[in-house]
Amino acid sequence: MRTRNSRQRKGISPLVAVIMLIAFTLVVAGILASWATQFAQTQRQNIQECTDAKALIYSSTFANYTEIYDAQSGNLSLVIYNNGKVDLDFTVIVTDKNASVYKYPVELSVEAGEIKTSILENIPTTLSEITIQGKKCQGAQDFLRAIDISGF
Repeated sequence: MRTRNSRQRKGISPLVAVIMLIAFTLVVAGILASWATQFAQTQRQNIQECTDAKALIYSSTFANYTEIYDAQSGNLSLVIYNNGKVDLDFTVIVTDKNASVYKYPVELSVEAGEIKTSILENIPTTLSEITIQGKKCQGAQDFLRAIDISGF
């Protein structure tokens, strides 16, 4: 026999439940669509900007620019040309003859179309290669081997 309390307890109707599930699904889909659109636009802008990013380390083969390495102090004068259309901040990556790779603790910023000379201190005598790589646009990079550095 049913009691009075069991008659008063009722769930939501199946129609209301279906409408609520559809509404919830549409809200979640709207949020995801908005996020995906913003993400895609940001990625597209970054890609467009980075297609105009280029960098070059002037080596000793260029007449007026040479890298000068001072073996006593371990300092290297590095000449960087940003021949792109985007201002770049560079990370310097040093590779030694043992194939050890580490990021050099220096910040290099070169404006678009500018040439900048930077002194890198305490470069190891076991240097094999030095690489510059754009922080935001990692495709903007160049490298210089130790044999191409005058004084090394």
